[in-house]
This record gives sequence, structure tokens and C-alpha cells, in this order.
Amino acid sequence: MNNQQNGLSADENGPEDFFCPCCEEAFSVSVFDDVDDEFDPTNPRCPDCKREQRIAGSECECGQPAAHEVESGMLCDDCFEDYASVD
Repeated sequence: MNNQQNGLSADENGPEDFFCPCCEEAFSVSVFDDVDDEFDPTNPRCPDCKREQRIAGSECECGQPAAHEVESGMLCDDCFEDYASVD
């Protein structure tokens, strides 16, 4: 398998640089150090695209389509507003 097939960047940035097939942006594995997510070398996607992929098709506990991911699960916009306003 060559570097383009497994998402590795073909430029001089080094072996830790990857290309996200969703947003078509280059990213480094080190960006996962600052987020609560794991890098998947078999399906290399940037953290934002991984989050969007998890949210897509998910439902909030109220049954509406999810738009946000929080520690307790997926939330729609209305439930997220309630969640975010709770102190």
C-alpha cells in the first residue's frame, strides 16, 4: 500500500502527516493530543471530520436529529441549549 492509499501525506512534512479524505486538509497526528478522540491509522480523518461522522445519522435522546456531541451522548440543538445553560 502506498502513502496515498493509506492517507499518508506524500510531501516532505514527515510520516506523522496525514490527508483527511473528507475535508481534503492535511493534519498531523499531534492534533489528537488536544481532543478527546483517538487517531485511527486505518481510516485517517481529522478530529473535526471524525466528530461530524459520529454525529451524522445519530439521534438525540428526545428523538430529534443530533447536532452536538457531549460527554453524555448526542444532543439536538434544543437539548444542547438546555444542556449548555445548566450550571
